[in-house]
This record gives sequence, structure tokens and C-alpha cells, in this order.
Amino acid sequence: MKFSHHSEFNDPFDCKTVYDIEKSIAYLKSRPDLFKEAGRRLKLSPAQRLSKRKQMEHGIKRSLKSGEFRDGVIGEVGICCLTKKPDNILMWSHYAENHEGFVVEFTVDDSPQNIYMNNVEELLFGWDVEYTKDMPIITAGERGFNAVKDVFLMKSPDWSYEAEYRVLSMKKVQGFMLLTRSEFLRS
Repeated sequence: MKFSHHSEFNDPFDCKTVYDIEKSIAYLKSRPDLFKEAGRRLKLSPAQRLSKRKQMEHGIKRSLKSGEFRDGVIGEVGICCLTKKPDNILMWSHYAENHEGFVVEFTVDDSPQNIYMNNVEELLFGWDVEYTKDMPIITAGERGFNAVKDVFLMKSPDWSYEAEYRVLSMKKVQGFMLLTRSEFLRS
């Protein structure tokens, strides 16, 4: 199985989440522990932390606007893109080498699976991609399934023909991985 970085995808808007900057700044301001931790990591004294707080807020705002924050948060997640329509001619023309190859069918359920890949235990999550005209706007600090869904599982309806199913590698693993558990293989 191949797990890719989102920058390798042919949709330039894939995983390009938009942050609500004002709500994100308000969230960060409500969490002084985050500024304290950032100051500690930067080896700033308590007085320097206070004096640099505005500068840090400005840097965070700039990072949210530029996408740097997003890329830092999601940058290393590996994504394996699959389809529910193995006979879709467009999928073969887009993704197969000279329209040649073969299909591997997987059996999946809705629960996370512990899978050993490349001799590393990997917790994999898989979900259907949702197709929507309105791309989500999220807030820094958003956690849980909604944040994952909004970042990795939302695409424009223009791509709905793919009937995509994604498997996410949350251990920051990208590249080819050997699937060693045959119970997931259907044919």
C-alpha cells in the first residue's frame, strides 16, 4: 500500500483547510499554557515570554494565514487513497500506468485497525471521503473526528466520480508499506 503526503495529490485544494483566524487567536489566548510552553521551548525567561506574547500572537496569525500552521499540523500524515469503484475507467486512466495493472480488493469495517506494516505496529483509520461545495473552516485547537474529517476527508464534488475511501497513517509514515495481514484482502 502507498501512503502519500497530501502535496502529491492531483487536486491542488486537497487538505487545504481554511482556519477561522480570529476564533483561532481567541482559542490560543484562552490557553496561556500554550504560550508558556512555547516560551519554555524557545528558552525565554518569564519576563521575555510576557514581552514577546504580542509578537508570538502576530506570528501565529501570519502562520495561520500562510498555511504554515496547517502544514505543520498535517504535514507528515500518510494518506492511502482507494476507490469503491474498481471498474471506473476514469480511475484507470488517471492512476494506472498505461491503463495496465490489477485491482486488489480489501475488506474494511468502521473501526480502527491495528496492522503490522513494515514490522511496525500501525494504527490505521479508514473513512469515506465527503464531497461538498462548502469547504469547512476550522479553528486551531479543534480536536477529534471532526477535525480529521474536515482536513483529510472533504473534497469538491468535482471529484465525486472517484468514490474515494481514505486510510490515514497517523504515525507520520509515508511511502510504500507491506500489508502483512491477509484477512483484509478480499481478492
